[in-house]
Amino acid sequence: MSVVNLLSFGQSKKFMVNRYDWTNPEVVELVGTIKGKTTITVPISSMRRYFIYVLNDLFSTYNIKIKNASYNSKLLPSNAKKIAEVTTPVSSVYTSILQNSDNKDAETLFKVATANKYSATATSELEARFFKEYWNGKRVPSNSISIADASGASRNNLVSVDWMTNALVNIYNNASLYQTLKYNMAQPGDGTLSSRLFDLRGEAWLKTGSLAGVSGITGFITDKKGKTYVVAILIQNFITEPKNVKTFEDEVIKVIYE
Repeated sequence: MSVVNLLSFGQSKKFMVNRYDWTNPEVVELVGTIKGKTTITVPISSMRRYFIYVLNDLFSTYNIKIKNASYNSKLLPSNAKKIAEVTTPVSSVYTSILQNSDNKDAETLFKVATANKYSATATSELEARFFKEYWNGKRVPSNSISIADASGASRNNLVSVDWMTNALVNIYNNASLYQTLKYNMAQPGDGTLSSRLFDLRGEAWLKTGSLAGVSGITGFITDKKGKTYVVAILIQNFITEPKNVKTFEDEVIKVIYE
């Protein structure tokens, strides 16, 4: 991505990271003042380009030469030779996806699952088909929603809180699936909830999601009386700072707990 650096050194660390998706999502603008070394994390806008960047970087690091950089065939060449095989348990990425919102792991898991389901290359169209077939089979109608990717990084994902709560209620009614999901979701103090809702640790298991101008949180909450609730909050087109929106989400969750 391109970075427009409007930062200056000052007596305090007070800056904003802006990305105007409706104009050009590939440009990030940094505005304000910093004091000393500062590290920020900015969500990438294109998983495909990021993957290619990382792959090329690895090729360069290990001195792997590419004869044809524009090779696009979906079929394995007949003369290809296996040089290594790496296997990883699916469970190893649960935490990074559910607690840390790792987009790369979410995309990879979805592609592997889709490829295994249909014994075919996992295209975006096939992934969306898999997603809808799965939930339709669970009696959670999915024809009214749109799925463009697995990580939620695309603005072409169109999902309502009504659908999200129905899906989570379905998961709650499957004891084994519910325990697996809840065990791997973030509790207050973990991952993306590292600085939120500390007084509800052990009572809330949540997954956050963010885009420029969009904030969401969903999951399970056990209230003071021991009753479990499903919660889904989506807020978009806000003009205040994201931290204010997160604070509002936390207040709603606390009301549910009470």
